[in-house]
Amino acid sequence: MTLKIGHQHHAELLPHVDALRVLADDIEQANGSVLRARLHTELRFIRQQLVPHMEMAERTLYPQLQQLLEDPRAMAPMEREHREIRRLIVAAEAVRDRIGDAIISLHDELQLRRILYRLFVLMRVHLAEEERYLAIIDRNAPDLLESLVAGMRHPTMEPL
Repeated sequence: MTLKIGHQHHAELLPHVDALRVLADDIEQANGSVLRARLHTELRFIRQQLVPHMEMAERTLYPQLQQLLEDPRAMAPMEREHREIRRLIVAAEAVRDRIGDAIISLHDELQLRRILYRLFVLMRVHLAEEERYLAIIDRNAPDLLESLVAGMRHPTMEPL
């Protein structure tokens, strides 16, 4: 049952991750103010929901997995992905802050599209990997899973 809760949590995150791809696809059709607003909404969600999710996974899930897998570096690739996600968030925010109300520059359009597609793919793959790790814990240490899933819960996004 607890594994199902972990899956549901990820299912709630995925529409927002998928919105990054849609936003990247729509960049050239949106004027600057609309693009900036949509980007603000998605980056805000990432900062308020996905980043705390990553931080909690680092504190709760990853140490348990390293112990279970008997490898203190087992989660190093996931931690590197977290660093890259954070870097891409900062890069997207920098582009967002440069966007004016009118047409976005070609340079910013290309840069933002690259950033958003990278974030989308990285987050999609990362969440799928986390699902695999939750399944490993469920099979090998089901008593830990409930406390880990509870520890990874975080508050919902504040209203705009």
